[in-house]
Amino acid sequence: MFNSTSHLWDKKAQHYERFSNREGSFQKKILTKVTERGIIFQNKNVLDVGCGTGMYTLHIAKNALQVTALDFSEQMLNILKEDAKEEGLLSKFTFTCNTWDHFNTNEHFDILFSSMSPAFKNDLDFLKFHTLAREYCVYLGWAGKRESTLLDPIFKGHEIPLKAPPGAEKLKIWLDANALDYCSEYIEETRLHVKPYDEVLESVLWHLEINHATPNMEQIQHFLSSIAHSNNTITFQTTIGVELISWKK
Repeated sequence: MFNSTSHLWDKKAQHYERFSNREGSFQKKILTKVTERGIIFQNKNVLDVGCGTGMYTLHIAKNALQVTALDFSEQMLNILKEDAKEEGLLSKFTFTCNTWDHFNTNEHFDILFSSMSPAFKNDLDFLKFHTLAREYCVYLGWAGKRESTLLDPIFKGHEIPLKAPPGAEKLKIWLDANALDYCSEYIEETRLHVKPYDEVLESVLWHLEINHATPNMEQIQHFLSSIAHSNNTITFQTTIGVELISWKK
């Protein structure tokens, strides 16, 4: 039933970013922009498509009446369940482990939300997203920019480009073709990361695997050793470009 990459996301779950209440977090900034568009989650029934570990989902659940959390990675959902319990929000959730194309329901939701999800592959996926909404659709997706001082040189050494996955552009084409008015904003985020060597190596191998590349271990370990600190951590910077798109049903 599941997409062949679901096991890769299960593997990624352990080190994937989790929900944070930190003031000024990127997630809070995004959801503030959603609210400024007049899209209010208060007392709403929400479906989060590709919720992952719940970085956005738990912020939404604090106000929503009920949240259906959909993801094809069981391990991602397990982390979301842990954090939902910790936040006292477990009773608000329905957890569904499934792919978007196999997710079938007769229910409609006040608001559909999705952030950086690989779930949307074609026009039928966007149509389904639109059809299940009663009020609004909110989509945060890749917008063509992805830079990493860690992954860029490694991918170059493997003669493959580090590209942003498909995202916002495909959705805008679909919205335009269906004469649907929408609001969009391009947003960039730059982050500095400091992580243990072993975690960085694991992440590098994961990114190569999901891009169907065979790792050159000698080359990878040589590069990582050259940038590792004396305490066996590695510092690197990432910059991504995303687009926040929303429309009224």
